[in-house]
Amino acid sequence: MGKFQLIIFDCDGVPVDSGKIANEVFAEILNRECGLSLALAGMFEKFAGHSSQQCTNILQVMPGREPPEGIENRYKHEIDLAPGAKVAAVKAIEDVLRTLTVPFCVSSGGSLGTMQTTLGRTGLLPRLKALCSVPQR
Repeated sequence: MGKFQLIIFDCDGVPVDSGKIANEVFAEILNRECGLSLALAGMFEKFAGHSSQQCTNILQVMPGREPPEGIENRYKHEIDLAPGAKVAAVKAIEDVLRTLTVPFCVSSGGSLGTMQTTLGRTGLLPRLKALCSVPQR
């Protein structure tokens, strides 16, 4: 295999350890607006790795109340407001970035604003200036 020309990191879970805070925020919304009570482990099991639209689709087939209209937008809004103290850089990511000799960037299925917020709160934004948000399907 030849030399790589570019490395593209997924934002959530690679440079930013945001899974826990995202699932805590979503669990709070589900409790408050849908009457569902899911433990953090259950949140990871059902929703981790899915886009917000896919999570809404999962909710529609779960027993209980139908998710309220606009829940996806409320999640996006509340995740942007989540306390910065809970979002952290993945351990040793700065060392990895410092040693790379190949160009790199960060991409996400989430919004550009969310990436800027989480990378900014972790102090990684200056190291990861090349950001790309993938449009949701």
